[in-house]
Amino acid sequence: MVNDKSKTGDIFEVLDKIPFRATLIFRGFNTDTSRNAMQQIPIERGDEDSIEMAIANKIIKFIRKKPMAIFPGVRNALAA
Repeated sequence: MVNDKSKTGDIFEVLDKIPFRATLIFRGFNTDTSRNAMQQIPIERGDEDSIEMAIANKIIKFIRKKPMAIFPGVRNALAA
């Protein structure tokens, strides 16, 4: 699954999830689909109400850290 070259292009996928911990995979920021640009992102629930909320907040923080050109419309919406 991880080495599937057709899975590229700004996609977040939950690899595993339990009530207090999860692992995300991000495939993206790669216009050359012959190269796998996968990043693994560990998530801890911490003070969040649920692991799902922790995942959503981690994705938002991840997107905010990337250059504006990568997520043109999304970054402006998340800036508020």
